[in-house]
Amino acid sequence: MVKKIKLLFDGQLLAKAFIQEQTGIFRVCDELFKRLAKNSDIELYFLMTNTKGDPEAYLKSRGLDHLVPNIVRMPRLLRTTNHRILYHKFYSWMLRKVLSRSYGNKLKEFDCYFSPYPPISKMVKKVGLKSVCIVHDIIPILYPVFSKCYKLNLTKFRHYVEDVDTDMIFFVSEYTRNDFLRYRYPYPFDKTQVVYLGVDDRFSKKSNKDITCILNKYNIPNKPYLFCLSEANPRKNFSHIIKSFIKYINETKNKDLCLVIGGKKLFSYDYTNDGIVDFEKYKDRIIITGYVEDEDLSALYSGASIFMYPSLYEGFGLPVLEAMKCGAPVITCNNSSLFEVGGDACAYVSGYDVEETANMIKRLLTDETFKKDLIEKQKDRLLLFSWDESVEKMVSSIKKLF
Repeated sequence: MVKKIKLLFDGQLLAKAFIQEQTGIFRVCDELFKRLAKNSDIELYFLMTNTKGDPEAYLKSRGLDHLVPNIVRMPRLLRTTNHRILYHKFYSWMLRKVLSRSYGNKLKEFDCYFSPYPPISKMVKKVGLKSVCIVHDIIPILYPVFSKCYKLNLTKFRHYVEDVDTDMIFFVSEYTRNDFLRYRYPYPFDKTQVVYLGVDDRFSKKSNKDITCILNKYNIPNKPYLFCLSEANPRKNFSHIIKSFIKYINETKNKDLCLVIGGKKLFSYDYTNDGIVDFEKYKDRIIITGYVEDEDLSALYSGASIFMYPSLYEGFGLPVLEAMKCGAPVITCNNSSLFEVGGDACAYVSGYDVEETANMIKRLLTDETFKKDLIEKQKDRLLLFSWDESVEKMVSSIKKLF
């Protein structure tokens, strides 16, 4: 019998976000972990690097009770990364001195360390443990103006990216890999691999009854609506969507169409207070739901006349896939990785020209042939993105390290 790979998966984000409002990164980590748990080549362990979160509750909620004994606790492990700020550098050095023997011996029990998001402790490499990680994007480095991080966190993120030195880095798109390789030039290309994200089967076209139920839950009028979804920050371009919506309404005199904006509002960014002409006039038709539960997303995607995602930069763009899986026509931007995801199954705009976006809204709402053609192409496009295939690809790469 071939020996299974003892994989130590950093599950801190899963344990913490499970008891909070869950983000896109959580969903990615969740899908990966669930499938790694089923893989016959992997013996999976759940690593906790601090005391926040409830790993037992997370595992039981996913039907993975048998992995509860495989929870490994190493508090402060990530504090032993390679810091450059003097105080953090000293603290990290001190922790490594104190923890090196006990944590070093514990790490040696495993074959590979999997970080779904950097950083990785220096102790991992020191003990000779193989390591892999996922880089979702390097947006804070390329476009700090789009980042919600404070200056100190931006500096730390830059250092993490500069210090990544794993046996393999998985990138969620070719565009993100190219960004990383330009920033880290020269970096060994053979230590990088693109592994696309997938879309879970729980996303599917819902019935009118299901859609109406969810609309009522979020106090959304049962009328035609545009839907957009993301946490609120300037990169997601919400003010552009609102301006384009208002321009379309003003030009067509449409009396029914609404705009539904879903997603958690973070820090101080306010997309409704951006000098938007006629916002007050149409504010009753702009519904801001706040955070949307995962189980409600399919209905909101399914009921949308158009899913709007004119983001100014994405490492991947998972909501585009989710919307297509639910049969919604999509307007997004032809930038960063978005065309890599949407291909010929989406309509594209620049994300800066309000008139262009308003005209694209009009075309999708009035040109039935154009709309049906996009929706028909979604079926073939979605075949390129499978969580099962992505995890198999990752496991295959990990096996080659031994």
